[in-house]
Amino acid sequence: MNVNYNTYVFALFKAYNNARDLNDILYNIKKNNGTFADFKAQAKKINLAYNYNYLNAEFNSAIAIGQMAEKWQNEISVKKGYWRYDSVGDGRVRKEHAMLDGTVKKWDDIFWKNYYPTNGWNCRCAVTFMGPYATEVEPKSFPKVTPPFDNNCGATGFIFSENHPYYTTIDGKTKERLLRRYNPFLPPNKKEVANRLQQFNAFLKNKDYKLLSTNADNVGFAFEHKDVEKSYEKYNNKKEYQANIRMTEQAVKKGLVIEQNPYTNKNGQKNSEVKVFINGKWLLSDYKSGGIASAISHNLDITKSSGKIKKGQNLSHLIFIYDKDLEAKEMSKQLDNGFKHDKKGVCKSVDILMGEKKISISRKIWFGKIKSGDFETYIETLCQ
Repeated sequence: MNVNYNTYVFALFKAYNNARDLNDILYNIKKNNGTFADFKAQAKKINLAYNYNYLNAEFNSAIAIGQMAEKWQNEISVKKGYWRYDSVGDGRVRKEHAMLDGTVKKWDDIFWKNYYPTNGWNCRCAVTFMGPYATEVEPKSFPKVTPPFDNNCGATGFIFSENHPYYTTIDGKTKERLLRRYNPFLPPNKKEVANRLQQFNAFLKNKDYKLLSTNADNVGFAFEHKDVEKSYEKYNNKKEYQANIRMTEQAVKKGLVIEQNPYTNKNGQKNSEVKVFINGKWLLSDYKSGGIASAISHNLDITKSSGKIKKGQNLSHLIFIYDKDLEAKEMSKQLDNGFKHDKKGVCKSVDILMGEKKISISRKIWFGKIKSGDFETYIETLCQ
């Protein structure tokens, strides 16, 4: 997901492959009573391959892939609409890429998951915006894309996919050892990142789901089932759907993993707006912009004076989005009132998004801080 992380891992595994190949020839030369001159001659060939022949193609491809990834993030996922696949059209174009030339598909069509450029070493293909509406054009064929280009670099953040030989020639235990020892980019919660990537790949492979947005820097992303928008239109709630899309984009920018829900569940009841992936689990959640305490309270079942029970949504998670920063003291008061009112502990955690900040607080952590008497200091620290 993270471009810097992906290129670092690529370079790390390349260096390992290079060193392993040198070690293999050293072992064979020693075994066969060879000389230093024999080793030098073979080592020169290996280093020439890795650090000149391969390097030139890797450099050109990394630049091209980075430019296409940036185009996806800053242009295609913003404009949306329909896009055309364009080859350069000269005598150097590969047959497989010529077969894709002229294809027109909507930005979130599954076609772009497999065939968004680049699609090979030194590939020069590009895409052109055709407008919000256009007639779709099918490709002449669906050629096999050479690894490691078999992914949408803009959506995944992978400059080189894990199908590259630098990855596939190293066993799993060795990869883990290398990453643990030499990886300065490794996020603090490796298990959570692994869980997120597993979810991302599962969505990506499911043709019934479409990608809404991603943030490669913090492993945030959002998907929805292809029928979600229609479910809102059925109840004349297109504006609510569009508002949820905007809030989902904000949530992804802050590093949340979101699945947007249909307007109603299987029983025809109003659904929670989203599911959010936290600590390996999907939690039902809603977007809120009002008071924290009142939102937590209204989420619960309420017994009226008549004895009747007004059912709340009883969601285990809530996402609060604010245009401006809240004062730490006021936020502390709101959280305290909300969690204390929720005596049964229905709402187990909240995410508060404001400005450039994301504050994640669980009920368990909150009451632990209150018990130690430093909850206001805790909030002030998070708000800095």
